[in-house]
Amino acid sequence: MIETHPDRGLAVTGGLVLVRADGAFVARRACDIAVSNGRIQSLHDSGTWQIPESWERIDASGHLVTPGFVNLHSHGTDTPYTRGVLEDAGSPSLGESPLYEHLPAVRAAIRPADELAATELSFVERIRSGITTSVEMTYFTEVQSRGSLDVVEEIVKTARSRGWRMIIAPRYKSADWVTDGRSLDYRWYSDEGFTRFSECLDFLDSLNTGENDLVQPMLAPAQIDTCTERLLQTTTEEARRRGWKVQLHAGQSEKEFFSMLERNGKTPLEWLDHIGCLTPDMILGHGVHLSHHSRVQHDDGSDLGRIGAAGAAVAHCPVVNGRKGRLLESLPRYLDAGIRVGLGTDTYPQDMLNEMRIAAMFGKAASQTSRRPTAADVLSAATWAGADILGRPDLGRIEEGCRADLVLWKLSAAANVPTRDVVKSLVYSQPHASADTVLIDGRAVLRNGRMAGVDEDALAARIQELAEGVWARMGELGRLAPLEAEVV
Repeated sequence: MIETHPDRGLAVTGGLVLVRADGAFVARRACDIAVSNGRIQSLHDSGTWQIPESWERIDASGHLVTPGFVNLHSHGTDTPYTRGVLEDAGSPSLGESPLYEHLPAVRAAIRPADELAATELSFVERIRSGITTSVEMTYFTEVQSRGSLDVVEEIVKTARSRGWRMIIAPRYKSADWVTDGRSLDYRWYSDEGFTRFSECLDFLDSLNTGENDLVQPMLAPAQIDTCTERLLQTTTEEARRRGWKVQLHAGQSEKEFFSMLERNGKTPLEWLDHIGCLTPDMILGHGVHLSHHSRVQHDDGSDLGRIGAAGAAVAHCPVVNGRKGRLLESLPRYLDAGIRVGLGTDTYPQDMLNEMRIAAMFGKAASQTSRRPTAADVLSAATWAGADILGRPDLGRIEEGCRADLVLWKLSAAANVPTRDVVKSLVYSQPHASADTVLIDGRAVLRNGRMAGVDEDALAARIQELAEGVWARMGELGRLAPLEAEVV
């Protein structure tokens, strides 16, 4: 069962609370947070207000209290099974990316029961790293246009029953990638993917989400190079009609860039803009290989200008791209172009602390400066900026009227002592999976280091068993990365 009942009222007392004032982060000492009906009612200096006797209390003394992180891009349904498969792999002929060979090999071997368990494990990992909102881009209905939305429905039921906040985005597309390991081609569907699109749209409509629902819808055409003009235009129109956001993988490899340049005579983002789909509601997953990128070198940055002018956003996933030897070039340049940037975990580890740290370091390396992006830049991307991209100004900040998505971090952790700057300590030093208590909508889904309603040992054992089955079904293991240490 989920702990803490928001209708009773809750006081989170005595913490070092991270708020924003005049555009900057400020840490308020000995601050109490009053929570009612899942929202932050008020903030008080400790000892200056009367806490109702019926309210529950959480003692936050000795803790830093931050807004919950917003994970703008994630794939929990298959991520656990890709560990040990995607690292140190990728064909040079396919841009050093495991995207076209290794990842499909895993996904083709996954069954519905594997997905449900993987999603549960994924949320546990995310919550332990302080993530309270996840854009979950399920994949099963995308692969060869097969699969049932029953899996996605079960994921939604689980999120609601466990008190997990999720933007659900079942994917669809018009084509499959086809490769021989040297070249990339496409197998186009006769219906352009509209059958699957209609199923996804009907499913999302059927959720009947209200303002206070923990689960909200998003449309997710899979990749910019696997969707037809008509499918993307229809997606844009339906999203606008419903007030939904759209997320599209774009700029995730140089193969994508040059394939679309040859197909359309335009860069992928130039084409997306030309067909009317680069809008303020569009979130570009990755957005790395744009016209200015060193692996593309098409021009000096016209794509950046297009995204900024359109008001579109980028879900930056630095860790997964770093594993492929690729960097966003660069986070400061994107921000200076007026592009809204949030952070996503994409695959693994599903740890926003790690994403912030790598985003800061890779951003500096790509910019050849030690000054930017700052710790505050990447923390902003993980909190209020990501929330704003989702159209949710009630998330990602600790303010009156916002949802009570809060994370408590122990200040006494060895990695954080001594603490001079809590933002820098959080970004550069906070250990993996070290959240002490996590509230979503005022409910404790993690309390004193213990997950509510999850037997983590049993779940881990089940995932290991399921993963062994997935890997056994994959076949063609010779094409995959060799084991560095075989289990004997």
